[in-house]
Amino acid sequence: MALGLAASRIPAFAAEPALVDAAKQEGRLVWYTTLVVGQIVRPIIKAFEAKYPGIKVDFVPAPWQETSLRIINEARANQVKGDIVDGGASFPPLQAAGLIDPYLVQSATRLISATLSFRLMPA
Repeated sequence: MALGLAASRIPAFAAEPALVDAAKQEGRLVWYTTLVVGQIVRPIIKAFEAKYPGIKVDFVPAPWQETSLRIINEARANQVKGDIVDGGASFPPLQAAGLIDPYLVQSATRLISATLSFRLMPA
């Protein structure tokens, strides 16, 4: 995502300070990802760790089905290890299991508001 944002010249949104502080306190975060490791995941991690020193990113690559099942099983065992998950198809089973809630980054509200209020001109 960060690579795509940089390439498209869309400005990145600011991280919320409380989340950054909590991640620095923990020292690392675990990312469950369905993305291509060499071309996407590693460059994002490199940029993230440079921007947020003191937060190490570990990643677990897997198809969305395995990722969803892993997270659901971790939650059932009360042993959740992941902090971040990606993969659009991963979300419905996780939402159905009550494991994720919608989250809107505060700095993105302006973009969301503009997108929702966009109207096509009549032909």
